[in-house]
Amino acid sequence: MKGFIATAACIVALSACNTDDSSQTETGYLSLQMTDGAVTNAVAVYLTASAITLKGPDGQLTYTFTDEFGEPMPKQIDLLTLTGDSAEAFIEDWEVTAGEYQWLRLHSVTEGTMDTYVELDDGSVHELTIPSGDLKLVSGFTVPANGSADFTVDIDLNKALVHSASGYKLKPAMRLVDNAEAGHIAGSVDGNIYSANECTQIAVYAFAGSDTEADDIFAEETDPELIAWAVNETGDYDYQLGFLSAGAYTLHLACDPEDDPEADDELNFIEGQSANVTVINGETVLADFNL
Repeated sequence: MKGFIATAACIVALSACNTDDSSQTETGYLSLQMTDGAVTNAVAVYLTASAITLKGPDGQLTYTFTDEFGEPMPKQIDLLTLTGDSAEAFIEDWEVTAGEYQWLRLHSVTEGTMDTYVELDDGSVHELTIPSGDLKLVSGFTVPANGSADFTVDIDLNKALVHSASGYKLKPAMRLVDNAEAGHIAGSVDGNIYSANECTQIAVYAFAGSDTEADDIFAEETDPELIAWAVNETGDYDYQLGFLSAGAYTLHLACDPEDDPEADDELNFIEGQSANVTVINGETVLADFNL
């Protein structure tokens, strides 16, 4: 799936493909990149997409992925390579009509074998189904006239990847972040916190606002904005929360959380291990946890 070239194709409606030179429609440029929140029981989560559709001033516009010859060619990415502050460009400088846009839809490819699937840490591979057919993100955004808009689409696998009796599925748990108004949080978790609380794994839960109480994922207003797992790669348990809108957040540590996004779970949030952090545009704020 390498070597693709993405091109724009207008699909529908109204004057989206108007070629009249006398048109005075103002345009701007849109760029989209993709990132992901990691999970612990998978080593790879592959998503294949054929196009992205937007709903805006001119109805629906579709950006189709193509090969070097201009023929349609879906793009496949491993979402687990795009965690923390890592991201991959999906659309770069697409000229569109300036104005307000209501939603975007990622056209997923699932009908074949090994198009969209998950590989678990036990070596097993499972096809992923998408209940809605495509991944739709209803989140308004603006493309300025004669300007540029640059956004990150975050597919949060902690909320999106679900295992049920019928298999694995990918839900449209996504958020849209304006890169001009976003930053990151990074830090480490003291290994003594693991031993003192008999934790095998620790996850860092980020909640919007200061002094916000901790809660599990359950499709509610109290859900965390983002979750990151502390990973021991260099002797330290490091974590990274990427692409958070600028503002105040509360971080909480969860010990060995088994957080089912479709169930109301009781999690073991470690007492005394929370922190208020302010995310600043374009910066990475450090927040370490020590015993």
